[in-house]
Amino acid sequence: MDRRSASLLLLAGLAAGALSAFLLPQAAQAQAPFLEAVEYESLKREGPEEDLAQLRRLGAEGWKVAATVEVDGTTKRYVLMRTRR
Repeated sequence: MDRRSASLLLLAGLAAGALSAFLLPQAAQAQAPFLEAVEYESLKREGPEEDLAQLRRLGAEGWKVAATVEVDGTTKRYVLMRTRR
């Protein structure tokens, strides 16, 4: 290997090292998202007025509707979630 090739190889290595030192902390931070603990609750659907009143009350406590599901083909429920306190 001649002197010019060796210096180009060294320069490329130094540039790659400097670039990785700059980018790796950000990449590692982006790959480790903050996970929050959540809790789930289910609420049987009764009727439009009753459901609205219950959902407003639970919404004030931090609950949000995550899904609506059918159990046994007839019973409908709201699945609620909130950040664990």
